[in-house]
Amino acid sequence: MSHDSGRTFRVICEHLQALGYTIYHKILNALDFGVPQKRERIFIVGFRDPIAFTFPTSNGTYKPLSEIIEPDSEVDPSLFASDRIRKSRFEKCKIEPFYPSVWHENKGGNISVLPFSCALRAGASYNYLLVNGIRRLSGRELLRLQGFPEDFKIVVNITQLRKQTGNSVAVPVIRAIAEQMQEAMIQRKRPELPAKQLTLFGKNKEKVLEALAQTHGIWKDDEGIAAAFREVEKEWDEWQKKIEAY
Repeated sequence: MSHDSGRTFRVICEHLQALGYTIYHKILNALDFGVPQKRERIFIVGFRDPIAFTFPTSNGTYKPLSEIIEPDSEVDPSLFASDRIRKSRFEKCKIEPFYPSVWHENKGGNISVLPFSCALRAGASYNYLLVNGIRRLSGRELLRLQGFPEDFKIVVNITQLRKQTGNSVAVPVIRAIAEQMQEAMIQRKRPELPAKQLTLFGKNKEKVLEALAQTHGIWKDDEGIAAAFREVEKEWDEWQKKIEAY
């Protein structure tokens, strides 16, 4: 959402709306959906009809690392960090380590010892995350952190799997969103916006346009406000047509 000061995200939303989609967006964290990985991502849901939708909420817990991490004795020896790297990690660690844990090194070289993993990244440093400060994650551990089932077949090498899991979405998050979408399509309730605004303001178009603009995070001191309001006005016209046909 922050790319190009938010303009990229705005363009994506505007194009989806121009195609006739009713869209919803929210940042969700995989950590809130059962997997021990702090992975915040923006999700966009769109419907071709004006349907009300609510994103899923946190289930309040996540699997402990003890259910994710494999015994060191069962891990490929090539995944263990060198003595130099391990020594460096332990020297930089400012707290008393606990186990099992995932050790995260940020760009400044600071070490965090965590009861969960930071976000898997396709282009991250080879030693970006270390299990218990001594080794890299195995292929099965990478898949578990993304919520893939145990019978998911590994048919590529660890380098490719690291890239694939780093680019993947967390399965439990997508499952929860899909279930909410299915329920929304069954219920087919009208969304509160702009119908709610129409109820409040009647046919006063200017007030509704202002309310819509504020809902989209468009304020009068924003750059290009005139163009932004024209886009919102288009949305108004599309909503009018959909509501009249509903």
